[in-house]
Amino acid sequence: MADIPGVAPQQRKLRLELRHARVRMGQSQRQVADALEWSLSKIVRIEQGAVGVSITDLRALLHHYEVSDKAYVEELLELARKRTEGRWWDKINKTVSPTLVQIMELEEATTMLRQFQGQVIPGLLQTADAARRVISKYTTEESEIDEWVQIRVGRQRILDDPNKEFVYVFDEAVLHRRLADPDIMAAQYQHLLKMNERPNISMSVIPFTHGTHQAMQGSFAIYDTPVGYDDDQVDSTIVIQNPIRETLIRRDANRINEYIEAFAQLEHMSVPLTDWEGWGTLI
Repeated sequence: MADIPGVAPQQRKLRLELRHARVRMGQSQRQVADALEWSLSKIVRIEQGAVGVSITDLRALLHHYEVSDKAYVEELLELARKRTEGRWWDKINKTVSPTLVQIMELEEATTMLRQFQGQVIPGLLQTADAARRVISKYTTEESEIDEWVQIRVGRQRILDDPNKEFVYVFDEAVLHRRLADPDIMAAQYQHLLKMNERPNISMSVIPFTHGTHQAMQGSFAIYDTPVGYDDDQVDSTIVIQNPIRETLIRRDANRINEYIEAFAQLEHMSVPLTDWEGWGTLI
């Protein structure tokens, strides 16, 4: 997989170097966690690139892995510093929640994103004008709205990476929900059709006529992130959208597989976006 410019290459190199250092030591993630008196999830998330690693924690890991080459140590420390400094959203808003940071880091690292949305057009596919209308329902401070629109639009840069695949399934309700006035919605619909033409993006719709389905009560996304250098293995993380905040599911194979199977069923009962018969009522 080719890396995109920005934070992703630094994040990828650092996490893979740490993983290989552990493998060279012949230790499991559990053994490292026990030796450093850390939680297993902390080691897992560092190696997945789902969270950053502080300079103090990085030094502890390198000491445990008996990495003593000064030039190599400094190279990895610099990667950790750049990763923190390079988070583009910090230049816009310093109060981004830890959960949203995890989601944005997943977006940077993912090779495939599969998302079912039952209520509203996904943020990665919203135009700036539509995003502004959605965000304005959560805050009335104009400066905050501007910042959050910048972040939402900034996140969409990952769609330009041809090595990432995006698969979206919408309930028909998503397309009927009027986020803004007709002119903005017309532009939003045209944007969806344009994005759907990209070879790495596909969208489909579950028509109302299909009746019930198992995801009517919530929306969710599946992020696949590579485990090793060759990208032949992936870890999946589920992000469930709740009214107040998102919930992440990691390292729970049974629950993760349930969502993967559910998405496959939703995709099976959907029709391609351009084949959906409801366009005539919208555009």
